Amino acid sequence: MSGYYTLHENLGVKPVSIDIYEDCSVYDHTRKGACCPLCNRPVEGSVWVGEPRFYVRTANLPDILFPLAPVYMLFSERFAEAFTRKGLTGIEELRECEIFYKKERLPVRYYLPTVSYSQKAIAYATARNTKRETDKSLPKCSLCMNPDREKDALYFDGEHEFDIFCRYARKGKLFCTEAFKELCRELGAEQVVFREVQ
Repeated sequence: MSGYYTLHENLGVKPVSIDIYEDCSVYDHTRKGACCPLCNRPVEGSVWVGEPRFYVRTANLPDILFPLAPVYMLFSERFAEAFTRKGLTGIEELRECEIFYKKERLPVRYYLPTVSYSQKAIAYATARNTKRETDKSLPKCSLCMNPDREKDALYFDGEHEFDIFCRYARKGKLFCTEAFKELCRELGAEQVVFREVQ
C-alpha cells in the first residue's frame, strides 16, 4: 500500500448539478496557470479571471462540490475549517465563492481551493535533465513530460508530501494522503471516491 490516492467524483451517489454563471466564465488567454519550475512549460491552461459565482439545482449541498468547469472542487466552510483544524497541508489559498439557487444567493460559504504542486521530485528531475545533455532518450523535462515508473515511485516514497496535491506530470489529477481521505470519511463526504496509487 502506498498511502496515496487519486480523488474522483463519486458517480454512484446522486450528483449535485452545479455550473458556473456564463458571465463569470472569463479567461485571460495571455496568462497561463502553473508552470514547471524546471523548464517553465505551462502545465495549466489560461488563467480563469471571472468571478467565482456558481448556481446549483438544490439547496441541500454536501461539503464537497464538483463544478463542471473550470475547477476541480469546492469546499464548504465546515470542510475548510476541519482541514485547517486537523493541520492538513496542500491548500495555498481558499477563494470564497457565491452559490445561487433559483437566482437567490444561498447563505452558505464555499471556497475554491488552490492546490499545491508536489515539490518532491524536483531534485531528481533536475539531475535527470542534466543527464539528458548526453542521453537524448530521456524526456526534455523529467519533471513535467513523459514520466517513467522510476520517477513515479519517487513521488510515493516515505518522504513527506502535502495532504492534497497536484503533480506537474499529471495535469488535471488530484492526489491525497491517507489523512485527507480520513477527513472526508469523518465528515461523510460521499461525493468523493479514492483510488489507491499502486
